[in-house]
Amino acid sequence: MMVSSCAVYNDRFDNNMLLWKDKPEDDVYLVYGPPMRSQTLKDGKKLVSYDYEYQSGQENDFCIVTFTIENEVVLNAKYEGDYSAIRKYVKGPQGVTGF
Repeated sequence: MMVSSCAVYNDRFDNNMLLWKDKPEDDVYLVYGPPMRSQTLKDGKKLVSYDYEYQSGQENDFCIVTFTIENEVVLNAKYEGDYSAIRKYVKGPQGVTGF
């Protein structure tokens, strides 16, 4: 049961990231704020990343949210990290988390 429950939540986070496709670059900044890291690639695409740390009990959990942007439009959005940090920081274009 726990596995299917986590799968449902992961689907929600995945859907939040899919909603970013074709959104204006400025929408990313309006929801997430200034990027913590960014890099322009040789092909002109830009990678914009946000690094988060979340205290979960005795441990620190981490999450990275990364956007690939071209011509001021989001091509791709992805996340990776620990579940408790992902749950807190992964947001869709309306600023809503996976829950």
